[in-house]
Amino acid sequence: MNNTQTKGTTIETEHLTQQSVALDTMRRPRERRFEASRERASSSATPSTSGRTCVVQRDTRAEDDDAANDAAVELTARVRNLCARDASCSYVGDGRGSNDASGADGGDGDASTTTSEALDAYPPYWAKVFAAKRALEDDALKCARVIWVDSDATFHVTRSSCEGKRCATTVRSVHEIAEELFDGKDFFYSRDPSMTPPNDYWGSEFNAGFWGCANTTRGREIMDAWTKAYPVEAWSRGPNGQWTSTGNFAGSTYEQGAFVDSGLLKKYKAMGAINEVDACAINTPCESLGEASIRGAQACHFVGVYKQTYLPSYYADAMEDRAGVGTHESPYESLNATMSAVSEPFKSKCEYDLASTGRARTKPSVAPERDRDENAASRAYTAYGIASILALTGVLTLIGTVAARRRRRTASAEDETTPLV
Repeated sequence: MNNTQTKGTTIETEHLTQQSVALDTMRRPRERRFEASRERASSSATPSTSGRTCVVQRDTRAEDDDAANDAAVELTARVRNLCARDASCSYVGDGRGSNDASGADGGDGDASTTTSEALDAYPPYWAKVFAAKRALEDDALKCARVIWVDSDATFHVTRSSCEGKRCATTVRSVHEIAEELFDGKDFFYSRDPSMTPPNDYWGSEFNAGFWGCANTTRGREIMDAWTKAYPVEAWSRGPNGQWTSTGNFAGSTYEQGAFVDSGLLKKYKAMGAINEVDACAINTPCESLGEASIRGAQACHFVGVYKQTYLPSYYADAMEDRAGVGTHESPYESLNATMSAVSEPFKSKCEYDLASTGRARTKPSVAPERDRDENAASRAYTAYGIASILALTGVLTLIGTVAARRRRRTASAEDETTPLV
């Protein structure tokens, strides 16, 4: 091969190499975009087991000048502090003083403003739904999940259990509690606390005081459908800023009742998207720090009259507890004494067992009248369904009989008019 041919081959090879590099350079951004899109699709399809937990909350009790609500105001500060000591928790709050992932003040900037606007633009009962939805949608917050915490509720981070007489109390992070509550689902909730007697206000299938939603396709779908259930015509705001509704408290015009009455709970639970947590774990008040730890509570919700009854003592215990995250040895005698001292209605409504895995459970005998009502309703619905099927079968049989008779008459008439051959 002469020099001219060699040079030509070299030039051609270099040209092809340059073309290949150019094509590869052009292809890479497309591939990177495709890979990023595929990762986003994958991460939005199922709940994330990592990422930031955003706590959305608003304290309206501080605005009513009622001294009886001071403890609830302090609970809000406790929720903020528990989130602040967890590097993967962001306290969105009411948007006026959000925390970044490490819990430092500020850092969320304009992202928190949208949450604050959501809280101010709707009745306080519905504001939580819109605020949680916007927090999920806000890219700046980077929420893998949101948890709403009423201002009379708090995370309960300690759990006690024993093997024989060797006992330990584990202090968990907000992230660990969140992972347990979601349990791989898109949404978690509980019923009304079992210790409240069913009446016009209590006994709901869904309690809106403490719940969470994952930043997944289905999670965002649930929140979108929930906000669309807001009956704007049923709410009005007076000159003093107070909201009033045409419906009953916690009924279909409220966020709690609407989640059930709109069919959202039934629909997404049937799809396997919702995790129902025992009410003894998250939406029941706590008698004391020790009682809640033995019960396996993950949150304490001091609903209604229980704010005055149990919140002061629980908060006093919580403020004295300085244990850091991790597992610490606990004296068996002390835990056993605490369990023996559990009073009513806690003792008869929730299960206590130092040898258990620490999962809170409602006793089977809880609210028998509520169970009877639900069973009766279920039986009535089943009977109605059977009756409807039988009625429909009867109608179809009658239609078939009439049609057969008509066919026979038509055939007979045709036979009479057919000429004989």
